[in-house]
Amino acid sequence: MTGLHGVPSAMRHGLLTLCVLSTGCRCCSCPPGPPDASPPDLQPCALPNGDAPDGGYVLNQLKLSPAALFDDEFAGTPVELTVCASGAADLQLHATFFQHWFDGAGAGITDVVLDDRGVDGRCGAARSFTASIAASQTPRLRYGGGTLDALPIGVNATDASGKNVSPAVPISSQVYLGVVARAEQVGSSALAGDVIAAPNMVNVVVQPGQCEGEHELGVAAMHRVYAFYPDVFDGFALYEYGLSTTDNIPRGGPIKNVVSGINLNLFDGSAEYGSDGALHMATWIHTDVLGISQLHEIGHSYNFYYADPSLDLTRGGGHGVHVGSPTSLIGLMGGTYVLQPQADGSLLVAAPAITDFNARQYAFLELHDMGLVPASMVPADWYVFDPLIDTTQSKPGDVIPKTSATLVSIADIERVYGVRSPDASASQKSFRFVFIGVSERPMTAAEIALLDRLAGYYAGTDPSSVDDRGLFATHSPASFAWATRGFGTLVTALPPVK
Repeated sequence: MTGLHGVPSAMRHGLLTLCVLSTGCRCCSCPPGPPDASPPDLQPCALPNGDAPDGGYVLNQLKLSPAALFDDEFAGTPVELTVCASGAADLQLHATFFQHWFDGAGAGITDVVLDDRGVDGRCGAARSFTASIAASQTPRLRYGGGTLDALPIGVNATDASGKNVSPAVPISSQVYLGVVARAEQVGSSALAGDVIAAPNMVNVVVQPGQCEGEHELGVAAMHRVYAFYPDVFDGFALYEYGLSTTDNIPRGGPIKNVVSGINLNLFDGSAEYGSDGALHMATWIHTDVLGISQLHEIGHSYNFYYADPSLDLTRGGGHGVHVGSPTSLIGLMGGTYVLQPQADGSLLVAAPAITDFNARQYAFLELHDMGLVPASMVPADWYVFDPLIDTTQSKPGDVIPKTSATLVSIADIERVYGVRSPDASASQKSFRFVFIGVSERPMTAAEIALLDRLAGYYAGTDPSSVDDRGLFATHSPASFAWATRGFGTLVTALPPVK
């Protein structure tokens, strides 16, 4: 069953349902807005500004300026962190980060107390807390083929007794300070006072406080892009530099759908963004400057909406939009644990070889839903539909009896959801995306270089990679071409200005 504008009934326009996977990764496919050909007037931040209940507090925004540095200036260069919070007058806010995040030479936790600036206007009706932060480490770059990385900075609050206080309205309490190799610096040109372009990205500048919400920001940004570029983009990737909107959780989804057989209605909301029908994919990555979930969110333009009760492939933490768990399907659209058939016919629950699904390749069913491979290439996979088994509680080592598991073929899926049309013989294989950095001031040279390199990386052919030289091992996502097993390509180079 589907809901408004083809989005599964788990979601509605105006309410971006929070999907919390059992892995702890939070993401959700994003519903399109109502068709509207005119760009919105951005209003002051629509995040909650009132006092939080029960002595708690509300995090409104986390701002980092600059949001990225070159590797040769990273050590010792201060950046300004601003936290907008309500109900925090009696609290002390802290920023914490690991000094040895990149080299793993011990934790070296640094705790910085933020200055309470009161209600000074920079956060609307909320209080502003600020601190100057500088890391002493020289970064080791582990992402994007050894050209990118980021230092996570966490924000927490303590009361007068030193006890941690959790936000009453949860948003991500972490921001990332990006770092990019100096060799990746690129030239840029100002197309207007609020639009700056580099080879693989566009910077759209909004006035401070004009950060109403991710949907409105995406619409406004695309209207500025179309003021200078032709209507040739299949999708956009929106990144926020120095500001944050809504809950700061990455999302993706269709804004137009012409595909049947994937449990989405046919609809076209592209006009609202200024497109005459070409634009059909949208991703909001927010402040994750490394774009870890970029491929996952691209996948949400077609995946994973098999949530009909008669054959719910999202059962087990998929929330109607992700692969459930456990299953033998291993792909990019979710799934925490896998099912491994045993000699006696039972199935063993196990951890996949790559635990971070963002660093995997798309499964063949996911590629089929994207129109990249024919149904004949989709293997059958095991799922658990037994109502007596709570799959959300499954863990490695559990054994699922053969009688409680079902081998689901593409023919089974087609009987319930229909045949994908257009099929792989007539569907799109190459997708042009515009990577947009939205900021309240022109992006710096390092910020432009980071986003331009990130866009170029995803348009390349590199595989995913693992690097265990830092404090924690990292899984770097692959390029779109590698993730699609060579069946799809992503184009991020900007077309000529019209």
